[in-house]
Amino acid sequence: MTTSASDRPRLRIRRSDWIRLLTELATRGGGHRESGAFFLGPRRGRRSRVTKIVYFDDLEPESLNGAVHLTTTAYTALWALCREFDLEVFADVHTHPSGHIRQSHIDEDNPLVARRGHIAIIIPHYAQQHSGLADVGIYEYRGDDGWAQHTRGVSHRRWW
Repeated sequence: MTTSASDRPRLRIRRSDWIRLLTELATRGGGHRESGAFFLGPRRGRRSRVTKIVYFDDLEPESLNGAVHLTTTAYTALWALCREFDLEVFADVHTHPSGHIRQSHIDEDNPLVARRGHIAIIIPHYAQQHSGLADVGIYEYRGDDGWAQHTRGVSHRRWW
């Protein structure tokens, strides 16, 4: 399902933070395994500004085993950070091999945060190549209605 621009939530991240994220994901994945992170920040309606990025393997060192596998260890640490800094988790980002930016069946069936409005971003090539916003997969969790794809029409000035 795709949505119109007026229906899309807005997610803002500084360009320098995006570039740092790509570099960090590429390093952590080493070009041969998936890596990922959560975007945290204060939520203001449907607008969200990334103020903190938390990497999966910082929450749970064993989470990057080829694919991404998070257990209660990671989520316990994540919720503690949210409480400590009074932030919300509103997006996750993870890498895929090759140019694949579509959600896998595992991604679709197992949202990392199963809350309506949560955003999942997929970066191709294990983040080893430059990925602008036009090159990533962007999906919004809609609860029982599944996922909405927001990949088309994304600009460098704002996400949705």
